[in-house]
Amino acid sequence: MVLQLRRRKKPYDPFKTWKMKTKIHCNKCGFEKVSDFQRFDYVCMKVSDKRAKHKKCDGDVEITGIWYEYNETPEEKKWKEYERRFH
Repeated sequence: MVLQLRRRKKPYDPFKTWKMKTKIHCNKCGFEKVSDFQRFDYVCMKVSDKRAKHKKCDGDVEITGIWYEYNETPEEKKWKEYERRFH
């Protein structure tokens, strides 16, 4: 009988480092806001939930863009700071 002595690696999760964002734009006053992506969001969608509320006016608010943003892990931030200081 053979025993496994080494640890198994944790599976790589690409969604821990990438996050989807949406850009919300008011057609009446030009108000813009970036918020987290919610399921079933798409470009040119009229937004009527709490993300659409703003104090300037009561115009139509729609999604004008969707993209991914990269979130650095703490180790990557430390390494970049180290490189910036000593290189």
